[in-house]
Amino acid sequence: MERMEEDVGTNENTVESSEAVDTLQSSLQKVVEHARSKAVLLFGNRLAPVGYALLAYYFWLNIENCLFQENRSISETVLRFFLMVGSGVGGAFLAGSNAFGVITEKFYRKTREHILEFGAIDPLFFQKTMEGWEDEKYYGYCQLQGIFLAAKELNKVEEFRALKREHCKNIIPNF
Repeated sequence: MERMEEDVGTNENTVESSEAVDTLQSSLQKVVEHARSKAVLLFGNRLAPVGYALLAYYFWLNIENCLFQENRSISETVLRFFLMVGSGVGGAFLAGSNAFGVITEKFYRKTREHILEFGAIDPLFFQKTMEGWEDEKYYGYCQLQGIFLAAKELNKVEEFRALKREHCKNIIPNF
């Protein structure tokens, strides 16, 4: 009788530990998804990191100019001024033109969910995503990059390339 009570206690502990493992796995899966999404946000669109680097350089030049002012020649001062303005404007343009990666990340998440739900990239989904950008050679890259990153992750790159050839004229490569 005591042995039976011990077995029941062991079974209850097994069920509780199994539920704990499932909860832990679910939590870990959410953390991984969040990290993957943020990686796409920061590095998925190739223009955003270049913009971030230029902005960091701009801020470094400002800090350096404030902290380390020495007797500089006029030409060096003018050069530093143009480097500062150029890196600030260039960085803001590159990073800001794609909303600092937000658009790419948004379409990555939407496409990933779509592929997981339907098993493929529906041509209508692709057309709706690119609506208004179909005839543009340079615009719509952020949306395309988001779709591409999701397709790449889920092994649907050939499907993406076929849809891009059929429904889009954007010439910027996705990699």
